[in-house]
Amino acid sequence: MPIPRLALFALILPAAVGAGTADAQVAAVQGASTISAAQGTQAPTPAAAQASATAFHSPMMLTLPFPLADRNQWGTGKWSEPGVLDPIADYRCDGVALRDVSMRGAIDKGGSLSVDVKGKLDNVPGHDKRVDLKIELLNGDAVGATGYAYRLKAPESKTHGFKFALSFPAAVIQSDPATRMRITLTDYDD
Repeated sequence: MPIPRLALFALILPAAVGAGTADAQVAAVQGASTISAAQGTQAPTPAAAQASATAFHSPMMLTLPFPLADRNQWGTGKWSEPGVLDPIADYRCDGVALRDVSMRGAIDKGGSLSVDVKGKLDNVPGHDKRVDLKIELLNGDAVGATGYAYRLKAPESKTHGFKFALSFPAAVIQSDPATRMRITLTDYDD
């Protein structure tokens, strides 16, 4: 059985949540080498260059701003602004993409931030898959907290909704500099 290749890329969104008109800057790294737009001796078509820069193998890691870093969003019952996390939908891990992801949070009785996460898994034709998600909150390079969702369904050739809850210590969430999150998507055939 081959060892899965590690796919790591950073996704930098506009600093102001909801500033949606600015283009996101994306850097992609597959293993230890950088993926370039031109591979081999011939430059690929724009569609082929885009596909090679956004297609990864399990596990895939996405790093981006945490949409609930602004404490004013806590306890409102509102989901994070539509479109804030949309740029991650361009990336596929063995054919599976995260789509329409949003979050909302509220302080629970224990003083932790209870976070609801919802979205869809979009899978290409081939195999039914299961997906494990790990969400880490980052302050600089330090991991402040980690949450997991296991065995989410990703049926082949379909988009399938998911919803789960996580709990993070509220004290680890900063607004300046804003806490970021790293999503690790690991998939396997079902």
